[in-house]
Amino acid sequence: MEASALFILRVLATTDFKNLTKIKGGNDLLPAAIASRLAGRIIYDARVVRIEQDATGVRAIVTQNGLQQSLRADAMICTIPFSILRSIEIHPHFTSLKHQAMEQLRYAPVVKVAFQTKSRYWQKQGLSGFAEMDHSAEIWNPSWDRPGERGILQFYQEGERALRLDRMGEDERLNFAASFVGRVFPGLQADPERSISYSWQHNEWARGAYSELRPGQMFAFSPALVSREGRIHFAGEHTSAEPGWMQGALASGFRAAKEVNEILAYTG
Repeated sequence: MEASALFILRVLATTDFKNLTKIKGGNDLLPAAIASRLAGRIIYDARVVRIEQDATGVRAIVTQNGLQQSLRADAMICTIPFSILRSIEIHPHFTSLKHQAMEQLRYAPVVKVAFQTKSRYWQKQGLSGFAEMDHSAEIWNPSWDRPGERGILQFYQEGERALRLDRMGEDERLNFAASFVGRVFPGLQADPERSISYSWQHNEWARGAYSELRPGQMFAFSPALVSREGRIHFAGEHTSAEPGWMQGALASGFRAAKEVNEILAYTG
């Protein structure tokens, strides 16, 4: 693991692990609710290829269905992960420290493998279905509060082993993860038709699960991750004190929106 010790300590200090919460009914309800409130204002399937700004405004140049168009605004809140933003043309260039942070910010490799089981056999053994392992891996039981007989055990692997899983085919990846889960919770009999793996590195809009500061970058990059560049403001988990968490991303969005409102109110 290459993360800064200071970065890890900050995460531990700002995360209340005893009172973690989740959205009842599934996390996808949150983006669905946002999309409903913004119906008619969201442009789907549009790839940002260039960002421009000058004294009068900011523009996002996007391609959609093979056509290019320019979207103009007084200000922009950019939530694009730096792993993607670094490949987008920006004019004029950001300040040197922002550019350096954008180029060097690392995104942690993570692979998740979920196994649906016909029964929650581990509960009969007096086990919770949660475990931390000694190679940057965890096992979760996402179905702990769901009704029904079937259950889910989820293998969550970070670091170099996640990259190793990326090089495997789907069946090999499932078998590899099942062997590890089975060591902790013996008796795993997953439903092969309802088991699945997911790699954040293969997601073309993320190329990694979450931002992770390396040694020496906490003091060097933290201000640059948050600071605005002219009319461009920044939000996302990578700009928050709670990287990797939805809560951090949401808090950063409120912070960026407040910045925009205050500046526009001041400038008229």
